[in-house]
Amino acid sequence: MKPDKTTTTRGAGALVFAGGALGAFLRWAFTVDTGIEGSLWPLLVVNLTGAFALGLMVGYLPLVSDTTGSGKSGRRERIRLTFGTGLLGGFTSYSAIAAATVQDAGGPLGPIVYLVGTVVLGLLLAKAGLWCGARITGEPYGRDNAGSGNSGNSNGATGEATV
Repeated sequence: MKPDKTTTTRGAGALVFAGGALGAFLRWAFTVDTGIEGSLWPLLVVNLTGAFALGLMVGYLPLVSDTTGSGKSGRRERIRLTFGTGLLGGFTSYSAIAAATVQDAGGPLGPIVYLVGTVVLGLLLAKAGLWCGARITGEPYGRDNAGSGNSGNSNGATGEATV
């Protein structure tokens, strides 16, 4: 996907970098603070929290004004890049789950149940986040408007739900 005209490629990269650095730090801090670094459970909490937060952001973001008080457009794109792709992308970690699952494999069924459970719960929480994001703004969430991004979008962009 090409960056929005209001966000340069370098500017977009800087936003993703800043958000990603903060997200990775928050994930690290959470796993260290729990005292069980390298365990699957903090990673599960991090990834499920991230799935919900991403769904919430995607459900809410198309309804946020795309212009700032000074009239500068592209606000949604900058929020999506910084918090969706950057912060939540750095906060969640599928590769860390894969590595920890292989290391903690107690038996052949354990890792499979954990990974499938993580994906299924993540999808359910992302859906719940989408629903909550739409509810916050008072817009009905459903099949017709999920991801359309046209509601409240003054510049006519599609506001795709990709992050």
